[in-house]
Amino acid sequence: PVVSPDGRSVAFVGYATTANTYSQGDLHVIGVDGSGMRNLSDALDRLIGDIHWASDNSGVYVAVTSQGTRNVKFVPRTGAIRDVTSGDHVLGLSSVAGGAQPFGVGVATS
Repeated sequence: PVVSPDGRSVAFVGYATTANTYSQGDLHVIGVDGSGMRNLSDALDRLIGDIHWASDNSGVYVAVTSQGTRNVKFVPRTGAIRDVTSGDHVLGLSSVAGGAQPFGVGVATS
């Protein structure tokens, strides 16, 4: 779980209890008081990790694994998920600077 810069929300990856042997988590945001939980990645059927809040609390940057690659996406609180990077490489999202610029380190896969 990652607390937002304003201290009012928490972003986390999780899923409902299930008897399945494998479940892929979704990205959720919830108030620190436990209210208003929302699934932000319902339409994204991929493995999500490396959660970092944008400095303006507008959403989170995440690393998304898909078909042997890993790229950075921005998941806003409202609106469409957008690609920050694309390509055949594996990126790990290391940090997001004060100006909301993500920084990652990657390895080319092709």
